[in-house]
Amino acid sequence: GVSIVVSEAGGKLKIHIHTFKPEQVLSYCHGYGEFLALKIENMDVQHVNEQARKAQAKNRERVRLATVVVSPDAKMSEIFTSMGANAVVEGGDTCNPSVGDFISAFQSVNADEILVYPNNSNVIMTAVQAADQYSEAKVTVVNCSSPAGCYSTLALIEYGVGAQENLAVIDDALKGVSTVLVTRSVKDAVFDGATISEGEYISVEGKTLLNKGEDLCTVVCDTVAKKIAETDKEVVTLFVGKAVGKERLDRILECIGSDSPFIDVCTVMTDNSVHELLISLE
Repeated sequence: GVSIVVSEAGGKLKIHIHTFKPEQVLSYCHGYGEFLALKIENMDVQHVNEQARKAQAKNRERVRLATVVVSPDAKMSEIFTSMGANAVVEGGDTCNPSVGDFISAFQSVNADEILVYPNNSNVIMTAVQAADQYSEAKVTVVNCSSPAGCYSTLALIEYGVGAQENLAVIDDALKGVSTVLVTRSVKDAVFDGATISEGEYISVEGKTLLNKGEDLCTVVCDTVAKKIAETDKEVVTLFVGKAVGKERLDRILECIGSDSPFIDVCTVMTDNSVHELLISLE
């Protein structure tokens, strides 16, 4: 096979591989442990289905409810689409979508009601403006300022009921999600009363500085340990940026697994080139 990705945490091994012979992969792996979960998909069929979906978009029948989400990169767009998002608007920290981008997405889903995930604090007002201007559907903007919150709640949506019923469930779920951004400072600065040197890694929750240091692994592990000690979080999801290589990611996973052996740790590989990690704790 090709495109092999392997991660380990807490004695659990996660393997992703592209192969024409999945039965041989399963047979080989079965000699080393018990399967906890399996997922096999035909990528060619997925591609054909996606092309057909785009071709039919113009003639799509009107539906009761649809979702439009903002995505910071191509990989997250694919993930959100696979989770049920009806339309994706590209945008993030360095490229905010316009009102026109949102309205085009609203038109493409052809729905009576639309739920919008802005997924960035800088995008919320634009989404609200687009919602106010669009008259062909009732558009509701979800109070979600991070892709991590969208990832945690998008699959909860029931498309057979209205937006308000779903919004109650989403808002309740978002209350249990803590999001921490880990990034590298590009210049000397003062943040939340602390002096940050150029090149230092910092972890930030909202406008609060949680940790800083020269080693990414130490900053991430100490931050996660601190959040777990302060809360009752049980699941940690790492949205991994392009700047974090396999070796550093392995160190981070090993460290978190050692410090917090009873916490489930998941990784989501992204194309984010701006930040090192986005950490979701639930």
